[in-house]
Amino acid sequence: MRFLFIVLGYIAGFFGIGLGIFIYLCILTSLSSFGVPYMAPYAPVTNINESGYFLGPVWRREKRADYLNTKKEQSQEHISMKWKYK
Repeated sequence: MRFLFIVLGYIAGFFGIGLGIFIYLCILTSLSSFGVPYMAPYAPVTNINESGYFLGPVWRREKRADYLNTKKEQSQEHISMKWKYK
């Protein structure tokens, strides 16, 4: 890949490097591993409310990620720390 970027930079300059990075990111977003997209929480945004950029604390996340396509949507009980919130 680095030689490809060197050739693109030699031929088209900064525009060639930018185009190479764009094509590389398009290839990465189309890949999947075990049925889960490679750039999972960021590239194929399926659920706006639970994005990968701003996540709450681990103990408050009660639903599994949408891109996992699991049978059970909730991973825990409604309030996972009952001893803390009465």
